[in-house]
Amino acid sequence: MIKPRNINRLILRVAVSIFLTAGLVAFTFAQDKTPIIIIPGLTGSELVNSKTGEVVWFKAPRSKDDDLRLPVSANIAKNRDNLVAGDILRSLKVGIFPRIDVYDGLIQALKTKGGYHEEFWNTPSPKGFESSIYVYPYDWRLDNVENARLLIRKIEQLKIKLKQPNLKFNVIAHSMGGIIARYAAMYGDADLPTGSRKPQPTWAGAKYFGKIALLGVPNEGSALSLNSLLNGFAIGGININLPFVQNLTKFDLFSIPSAYQLLPAPGTLRAMDENFEPLNIDIYDPREWSKYDWNAIDAKGFAKQFSPAERRAAPAFLAAMLNRARRLHEALAAAGRSQPPVSIDVVGADCRDSLDSIVLYRETKTGKWKTLFKAAAFTKASGGKVTSDELKKVMLVPGDGVVTKRSLETETQSRLAGIGSVLRPLSSKFICEEHNKLPANAEIQDYVIGLLGGVVQAEKTTSIEGALWQWESEQTPKEKVTVPSGEKYSIEFGAGGKFAAQVDCNRGSGTYKVEGNSITISPLATTKMQCQLGTLAAQFGKSLSGAKTFRIEGNALFIDLLAGAGTMKFTKTEKQIEK
Repeated sequence: MIKPRNINRLILRVAVSIFLTAGLVAFTFAQDKTPIIIIPGLTGSELVNSKTGEVVWFKAPRSKDDDLRLPVSANIAKNRDNLVAGDILRSLKVGIFPRIDVYDGLIQALKTKGGYHEEFWNTPSPKGFESSIYVYPYDWRLDNVENARLLIRKIEQLKIKLKQPNLKFNVIAHSMGGIIARYAAMYGDADLPTGSRKPQPTWAGAKYFGKIALLGVPNEGSALSLNSLLNGFAIGGININLPFVQNLTKFDLFSIPSAYQLLPAPGTLRAMDENFEPLNIDIYDPREWSKYDWNAIDAKGFAKQFSPAERRAAPAFLAAMLNRARRLHEALAAAGRSQPPVSIDVVGADCRDSLDSIVLYRETKTGKWKTLFKAAAFTKASGGKVTSDELKKVMLVPGDGVVTKRSLETETQSRLAGIGSVLRPLSSKFICEEHNKLPANAEIQDYVIGLLGGVVQAEKTTSIEGALWQWESEQTPKEKVTVPSGEKYSIEFGAGGKFAAQVDCNRGSGTYKVEGNSITISPLATTKMQCQLGTLAAQFGKSLSGAKTFRIEGNALFIDLLAGAGTMKFTKTEKQIEK
């Protein structure tokens, strides 16, 4: 029998234990998390004309004034045009087809489930180093090493702005973005070594990164990249192919350095002849490109697409592109010689047929080489038939439809190096999904949030009704707008989906709709009084009508705008709008 005094002690211990456990759980949810950088893949960033502001990519019809082709010359560093990176592609809308989520779903999941908020490189808030998201749009046509070095410089500048010299970032890198992340961690702001010097990883960029999650990254390249260089592709591989939609032609891709850097890494290309016998092809030798009719310079129409000076420079340009791509793969493969000081985790899919081997045969009529990237039946020179089913068995392996499991996990490079893994990842996770939909997959989003140290929370919907919200500021990618007199701009969300607003010297009204943390707000209908100069009425109305999601933190309401245009901040007040 337990004595009363002992019972009291037991109750006290249990109470203390519960208190400490509850406190620990609360701390886990409340503590600030390492900021995250999202690096999109090939074609995953907008390209904008720096002089006119026109968005050239993504845009369904081709621009009248710009194309995506870069100048071609022997001086690769100067092959530039007027296009610069805008925002990352958050979603796409093409004609009558439903909107396609690209990276917006991932960003929203980090916000609503992971407890993060989005910040901007040029205008971070004072708390921009806590539980924050920074997206890294970049000119995906350029050399991956150049974009990796630019990332390091942007991080350095951001740390100065935040006054956080020891700040580290976690990274979510999709597709080609993983090549950029790996190089940045391994070599920092250093270029590839010149001449015949072998690359030696310094891990100079490790001081900037904590964990790197690689989503569907073609670490050993992809045979589909060769297909693109030979035949072009539509909308950067996204699964739409319509005649009225902007395409990248083989002549566009000929001029784009990053396209070559996604070719199969040295020693990993699997090619076979019509009898399924292996072919030893050095994909980085320009002579092989001419031998197998891959060289765009020899293609019909090349002369019409390029100037005389570009045509003269084209052979040296091609050789330089292939050599630099080979050197980049060698630099990345050198990682496996030592344990990386950065945590790397691999996330991908192994449930979809993915191109692993190409088949080459000579056409009977022309005698030219034909390269198969699809399992399409053909007739051999001997007259024998090769069926589609036979080709599927030798050409396709598990992957995400674009990147094979072999490439994702660097299986061939690791075998050639005689080590367990070039990447040495802490973990590998496979979830069935298509390559371009990996960032939008809810299961993958939850997994990555947990992987990077966050706690996946159920989405919260806090009512915005019954209070007056005064507009305090608006953070955009370029600047922060602070409202001089908050009381002049406010909004009150009422029952029944209607709101009232104070818009400087005018009163406004409209409708709104809330679904979870998503919100849509109609254009403002206002009275027509003439307000003083310097009014922010137009911006207030435009921003509200661009609302996408919201969150409430204490007495503050944050409304995130469409396409990453910014975030409006409101503070709660007990006053009411005069009717």
